[in-house]
Amino acid sequence: TLLNLIGGLDQPDEGQITINGVDITSMSANALIDFRLKNIGFVFQSFNLIPVLTAKENVELIMQLQGLDKEQRQERIDALFSQIGLSDKINSRPAQLSGGQQQRVAVARALASKPQFVLADEPTANLDTASAANLLDIMALLNKEEQMTFVFSTHDSRVIERARRVITLVDGRIVSDTNQVQVV
Repeated sequence: TLLNLIGGLDQPDEGQITINGVDITSMSANALIDFRLKNIGFVFQSFNLIPVLTAKENVELIMQLQGLDKEQRQERIDALFSQIGLSDKINSRPAQLSGGQQQRVAVARALASKPQFVLADEPTANLDTASAANLLDIMALLNKEEQMTFVFSTHDSRVIERARRVITLVDGRIVSDTNQVQVV
């Protein structure tokens, strides 16, 4: 719910949500769509990949919506699929991929637009230890080099241990908010 609110997918019953000084709760539907397209990447726990599209097409779609030319899209796709270790699965449809592979494609899709923020719901849930570590390394690098902010909803201690800030919610209320040293 919190990620859906931050991402403007749900509207709060009261109050406002401000991202980088922009009150997204007062935006029109079209302005909010445009804001998300330019600023927010989503990694859904259920992946939300389009079944009739290949892995490449699922990742490329967001860049097409942003108006990137074919050469820019291909360069970004090649880099992302190399980073997530799925260059050999680029033309596979979601049904031909394992759960972990689908998760990595969903992450690549979220990163493809080079958003300021990535909202990730259990991004390592379907990944083995090595794939999860690789994914967290990629995210840490993007955070450092491209100033991309990642907001995770997770129960995975591997994610929690590497986070700079951990906010713990119980029944929708903050019970702790700690800054911690980032493990690299």
